Amino acid sequence: EASTVVAQDATAKATAAFEAECEQARVALAALAASDELRADAASIEAAAERKQTATALAALKVAAAQATAAAMADLEAERQRTTAALAKSDELRTTAEGAAVQAEVARSKAEAGLQAASANLEVQRQRATAALAQSDGLRAASDVAAAGAEA
Repeated sequence: EASTVVAQDATAKATAAFEAECEQARVALAALAASDELRADAASIEAAAERKQTATALAALKVAAAQATAAAMADLEAERQRTTAALAKSDELRTTAEGAAVQAEVARSKAEAGLQAASANLEVQRQRATAALAQSDGLRAASDVAAAGAEA
């Protein structure tokens, strides 16, 4: 009986030790599970941070692209306005040149008409001068005849 009590006592102690080890194993497993959860949470937080960094970088890139596009559009608009102004000035100069060409043609026509009129006037004056010379020659001849008749 004493050996049974010793055996029961040893069994109880062994059972208590086994249960204590089981409890320690349960605590270790719970700690391991908590550690795994913490690792998963850390990975999730890290992934979220990476997504946030990516989203922030993407937003900054979108802002930079919008600013670059706006600047390019402003440059294009300024160039369009300069081109439009240059075309308007070119049209104005062309119109002025065409007007000057028309005026030059009118002046040339007037000068040509004036030259023809002057030429015709000179011809009339030449004919008159020729007639006056002929008349003068006729008078001189008559005078010479009268003088010769007077001497005789």
